[in-house]
Amino acid sequence: MKSLVIAAFLAMGVAMPVSAQVQYIYCEMTDLGRSGNYIPPKSLIKVDLSANTAEVVNPPMRDARNQPLAGTITLNSDSRIEMEMGPFSYKNSSGQFSNFTYIATWIKRTGRGTFQALPSGYPNRWVASGACRLEQ
Repeated sequence: MKSLVIAAFLAMGVAMPVSAQVQYIYCEMTDLGRSGNYIPPKSLIKVDLSANTAEVVNPPMRDARNQPLAGTITLNSDSRIEMEMGPFSYKNSSGQFSNFTYIATWIKRTGRGTFQALPSGYPNRWVASGACRLEQ
């Protein structure tokens, strides 16, 4: 089933013009104990190395203002890639907005991945870790 979902998303990417600089990173977070339910257990991230951008495409994360969870690549080396996405706005049941910044890191050699959710203006930090891999 997981392969079918990944294949469907990659097929959508193949239908559009894709440069050699566009990659997809699939992450499955297995340690969600400190995630605060702000981090999805599985995600597919579209990374455009030529534009220096990243966007979570599965699940299609859109904030309270209907904006996609997108951002920039803050580090791309032989050993890892780090992406900062946000601010991402949530609207609670009282109609108040909270802004989060997400940081995703993929260690290329080991396949280890981490996601962090950082609320603006607060010292909290929600973290999830697991494995990521390059999808081709």
